[in-house]
Amino acid sequence: MTKAKLTFRIITIVILALVALYISYACFFFITQRYFFFPGMHLHQNALAAPPEDCEVIWLHCDEYNVETWYFRPRTAFTDKPFPVLIMAHGNGRIMDFWAKRIRALPQMGIGVLMVEYPGYGRSGGNPSYKTITETFTKAYDMLISLPGVDTQKIIAFGFSMGGAAACTLAEHRPVRAVILLSTFASLYDMVNHYWLPSFLVLDPFDNAKVLQHYEGPSLVLHAPDDTIIPFHQAQKLAGTSNRVRLIVLKGGHDNQVKDWPLFWETFIAEFLMENHIITIR
Repeated sequence: MTKAKLTFRIITIVILALVALYISYACFFFITQRYFFFPGMHLHQNALAAPPEDCEVIWLHCDEYNVETWYFRPRTAFTDKPFPVLIMAHGNGRIMDFWAKRIRALPQMGIGVLMVEYPGYGRSGGNPSYKTITETFTKAYDMLISLPGVDTQKIIAFGFSMGGAAACTLAEHRPVRAVILLSTFASLYDMVNHYWLPSFLVLDPFDNAKVLQHYEGPSLVLHAPDDTIIPFHQAQKLAGTSNRVRLIVLKGGHDNQVKDWPLFWETFIAEFLMENHIITIR
């Protein structure tokens, strides 16, 4: 065998090995992607022994499963007239119990909060997917606007990380007044492309950028350049979808961009909501 033929054979073998390795990598992702996108249902969770005393537990009865929600009304001083409510979607690595303390300032500001769990998370049934999360959050919205005191014209969709996808799919299917995204990706297609995978492998078509591009209300995107989980350029892409999207640059990593939650709500969020006439100072 000549040296040229040997070299060609070695190169061919290496290329075929790399192709086989890449195909295996893509197949592994395709089969296991929901374990990566929704790890919270597979991790040991130390849920609160009981819901907070100041919340109302409301169960959503979906087609094949039930999902838990916690509803916090504003403090009494703000309930003499219809009040805004923020529908909150947490990140994919924990359950909503961990967020109960983080949202405490909102009822003190006159804003109700509806915390919605994901299917398959915590005490809720079902399994998380684009279809079930869309069904859950639209049912949560429909339930919320039937409750007394709620200003149905001032429903705010808020999402952290993967929760931003739930907030955006809600905005796509129901009329929310504003969308707030913290440390959120532009689309799952972009995220898998970042890891050298083709978009067609994605089972759950969460495309937040597309939603914001067509969403006619105000949007707020908050993100930090040091985020190593969801790159900052994802926030820049979201901000570039429309002149109705405002970008605020934070500091810190993916899970510690907010150091003081009461201050976060009372400054960044309150300012945004007042600018858009969703809340007023009393």
